[in-house]
Amino acid sequence: MRSVIKQLVIAALIGVTSLAPKFAHAATSDCRGTGTPTLGSSVSLSNLNIPRDLPLGAAIPGGKQSISLSVSCPSTTITGGQSWAMGGYEAVTAVPGLSNVYTISGGPSGIGFRILDASGNAMPIGTVGGTANAANLGAAPAGQTSFSWHGALELVKVTEKPVAGSQSIKLYTRVYNQAWANQNADTSAITISYTIAQPTLTTCTVTNATQTVTLPNISIATANANSTDENGGYGSGFVPFSISLSCSAGAQLFMTFTDANNPANTGEIVRATGAPNAGDTYGVGIQYRSSADEQIRIKLGPDSPTAGTINQIKIGSTPNGAMSLNFRAFYAHNPGAQFPVGAVNARTTFTFSYQ
Repeated sequence: MRSVIKQLVIAALIGVTSLAPKFAHAATSDCRGTGTPTLGSSVSLSNLNIPRDLPLGAAIPGGKQSISLSVSCPSTTITGGQSWAMGGYEAVTAVPGLSNVYTISGGPSGIGFRILDASGNAMPIGTVGGTANAANLGAAPAGQTSFSWHGALELVKVTEKPVAGSQSIKLYTRVYNQAWANQNADTSAITISYTIAQPTLTTCTVTNATQTVTLPNISIATANANSTDENGGYGSGFVPFSISLSCSAGAQLFMTFTDANNPANTGEIVRATGAPNAGDTYGVGIQYRSSADEQIRIKLGPDSPTAGTINQIKIGSTPNGAMSLNFRAFYAHNPGAQFPVGAVNARTTFTFSYQ
């Protein structure tokens, strides 16, 4: 009697406070500004990889752009009553549970940003004077002739499963209805573009993907002599086997056993071929138990890596290296049902889900 174990690995896989844009004031000003990045230019943060275990709300590695501004104005340009503001035309949405972290529609899901001051503190974004969607960089008193600011824009992981994609964030610096940082809107803006690379899935390689587990020959008398277990079924001819994996760390591993001859089977007994009345209730089939807990018999489920698949087994955290999953296969039969004489075979596949 044989039970064939075969691998099928399939990698499984915001707040609502919106600020409407408001951006009107004089088309040009006499102020002149310099900065890093250069005012009026674009910079790119490309191929950013998000570690699987990066905590929610943490900065994305490589996703920080430093910003420095230095502005000079005639003494008659700034008339007071306002502040220097940095922001964009697009409405921002605050991320619930994360202080001063925001998203802009159209970007990849799971990616937010924050504007940091010179001390690295996240700054609130709101209405500054008459300018919405902006951070307050500092006062603009009447007669001001110079202004400087240093800070950064930083990308943040805002959901557990961010996705790949790109976005551009355009930030203008001005004093509402009085002055642009550098003559006009276009030359007073910096555009920060970013690209999140396709997340690298944590997976495991099965080193013994297909194997045959041979159960011993048993007599009908021996099989019927076994006592019933806690679920009222019989079992005999137990044989251990292992599924050997080589994994990378960072995921929760789940597993589903599927009856290859009857994928819709969600019972405990793998349907055997060549056995009369073989199946879930009558005759003979094959069952599995985890060697880690002999009291739990493995239930079968569909061949799917989707989280929450019926009878999916949680294995645990993947290690960075070798991992062995240990089980036992055995005959399962029902006393009183016809027990076949001769070879009995059953086929089982298993599917991994990385969550």
